[in-house]
Amino acid sequence: MKSFYQYSKKISDNFLLVQGPGGNTSIKSGGHIYVKKSGYSLMESESKDIFKKIDYERILHFYKNNDSEKKYKQSLSIETPLHVLLPSKYVFHYHSLSSIIISCMYQKKDIDNFLIKNEIVPIPYIRPGAKLAKKVIEEKKNYNFKNYFLYNHGFVIEGQNVQYIYKSIKDIEVLFSKLLDYNRLSKLNKIIQGLKLEDNKIINPNPELNYEEFNNLYLFPDHHVFVPQQFKSGRLVSSNSIINFDSDFIYLNENISETQFIYLKVVLLVFNMISEKKVFNHIDVKAARSLSNSPDEKLRKKINL
Repeated sequence: MKSFYQYSKKISDNFLLVQGPGGNTSIKSGGHIYVKKSGYSLMESESKDIFKKIDYERILHFYKNNDSEKKYKQSLSIETPLHVLLPSKYVFHYHSLSSIIISCMYQKKDIDNFLIKNEIVPIPYIRPGAKLAKKVIEEKKNYNFKNYFLYNHGFVIEGQNVQYIYKSIKDIEVLFSKLLDYNRLSKLNKIIQGLKLEDNKIINPNPELNYEEFNNLYLFPDHHVFVPQQFKSGRLVSSNSIINFDSDFIYLNENISETQFIYLKVVLLVFNMISEKKVFNHIDVKAARSLSNSPDEKLRKKINL
């Protein structure tokens, strides 16, 4: 358990893998499964009681025999079915920003070919929850792989050895550097992590970028959950539903929480990596709103706003 807590925190220390309360991990041990509670940060793995201990056979029976999105316990992570239905001792789900950027920048058929060649199962975007978990299990039957690329969402990896999982996570990020400029991603990450929010504005990290091009293109689930506002050029403060920008600053028209600021940074980082390139894959407005209005996300927002 100590090693599990240690590596759960270790991935959370890398912003390119885990942001804010995103991502979740689990371990099956002694007839129980330990899964992260909804809304809590993996950074707290070693310092707080963020994992729920549950009888494994009971929760496995629940998800195998339940076709709805009903949760075993409301406090559990929305991704709990993934952790339960995947059979390995350890399951790590993390929001790899490189995987999200790749999801957006390439056509699906090209990504699929690349992934399968490298023993990674491609999973189309499905709203997080039981349906996504069952899709992963369905696709698992077609491949003898233990790595899963979730389009516009992140990555899932399962295994019997937590040290090997951590090494694989690092190896997969190196693999993704074949599809995007990882050095640029790392440099942009340092720049954007250094942005300070003062008087409800931050320095515009890319004065040449027209952020309006990304309106209504939600690139990952937490994009709409925590940063649903549209971008509009001009310094004029419009409304709380608008984020204004000019060549100097990005202006927020309301006070935001620390979690919202984290995800605003994620959005800016992803936008800047995509830049002028076409967005091939994204979450549409209807699907994004449905997710934001779900009980699970309302719980996460209540904890983090």
